[in-house]
Amino acid sequence: MLFVLRKDIVFLLLLVILLPGCNEDASTIAEQPDLSILVLEGKKNDTAYLFVPYTDEGATVNKYFNGTIRCPELVIWANVSGSVNTNMPGTYVLEYNASDSLGVPLAPISRTVQVIENSSNFLSGIYKVACTCTAITGSDKPIITTENYTAVVNPAKGMGHFQLVTLSIGPEHVIPQASLNGSVINVGYFGSNYTHFNALGTLSDTKNAFTIETQIQRYSPATRFLCKNVFTKLLTIKTNTETNKK
Repeated sequence: MLFVLRKDIVFLLLLVILLPGCNEDASTIAEQPDLSILVLEGKKNDTAYLFVPYTDEGATVNKYFNGTIRCPELVIWANVSGSVNTNMPGTYVLEYNASDSLGVPLAPISRTVQVIENSSNFLSGIYKVACTCTAITGSDKPIITTENYTAVVNPAKGMGHFQLVTLSIGPEHVIPQASLNGSVINVGYFGSNYTHFNALGTLSDTKNAFTIETQIQRYSPATRFLCKNVFTKLLTIKTNTETNKK
């Protein structure tokens, strides 16, 4: 019986604590008025990259009671004016507006977005790829295979990053995480069928070709694949900026 009473007391205490946070009772609000403000989701000063869609994280109305947010699960999104054109470098401003529960406009807030060119954008294009792979299984004689295929490099979010579609790692073609740092290409990939993945990429002096060498170990059947992919650009993907310069 004592245990039950304690549970009831705990429940009542929680109820007393929570009621001021979400109760819309007029007398409570009159005693301790609410405060509604607009709050940015994400960065106030953000960066976007040429030819990569920009995702606006928006802004929400936060309602506070005695410094504590009231009913955070009831999200009210603000209206936004302005846009970000990632086909053109420059500075863009997004402004957010909303009203409180009484219809009174709240102080507007804004976000500044700088659209810049990615340092790896020059790689964008269509490539022919010559691939040579060696598969090593236990004590069996290594099997060497060759393959020719076509790949595409697209701009991506993040300085130096680019999208590579696709890369042959021997048993399959994958879309890895790729970024350029000087003449070195960093490549990462995770697959549930593999124990580890190592890769090293290098850019040619002419910058119209690059090579990626990979080592990957498959679980079952246990096989190690050593592959060399040589990418040679066939066609450059023209951008709006390049077109406007002509």
